[in-house]
Amino acid sequence: MSMFNSLANSPGVITLFKTSSAILADLEKFGVTSSAKDTSKDKGLFASILGDRKQATSGRYRYQIDVSNSLPTLEQFDLIKSYSQTTPYSAEAFLDAFPRLADSSRDWTFDKALGKDAFDGNGKPKSLRELAAEGLFVTPLAVDWEHRLLASRIGHLKKLLEVYGVKQ
Repeated sequence: MSMFNSLANSPGVITLFKTSSAILADLEKFGVTSSAKDTSKDKGLFASILGDRKQATSGRYRYQIDVSNSLPTLEQFDLIKSYSQTTPYSAEAFLDAFPRLADSSRDWTFDKALGKDAFDGNGKPKSLRELAAEGLFVTPLAVDWEHRLLASRIGHLKKLLEVYGVKQ
């Protein structure tokens, strides 16, 4: 199998930026859960949540979800910002996640969105809970890196997942 076939057959990656607790509850809130009844531990948490991954080649579930409980990096922020231009709901999701930018012009930068306020005295990023409490970065934010889409609300996520053939 060539490298290009491997890449073409690999699932898309959707990163879910969120606080570290209650992963299942957040996914249920977004309507990502499946009706799979078998929740055995050997299948893994996300397999039991998202259903039968054997269907990955059929178009359904041709994505994997990475959960991040940290602040997006500068590079990720720049990509996320560019994705905000793709659809109206992606723009809404971007402003939901970075509320500081809602009142500014489209001159959105990492410093304007977060600035030094997002970091503690040692230069480490604050926790997502602290960032949300300060109105700097509000989760959840789902980022589909392959299709350049963002979601922060249930309706947004349903539209994002439609690209993968998932009808909720």
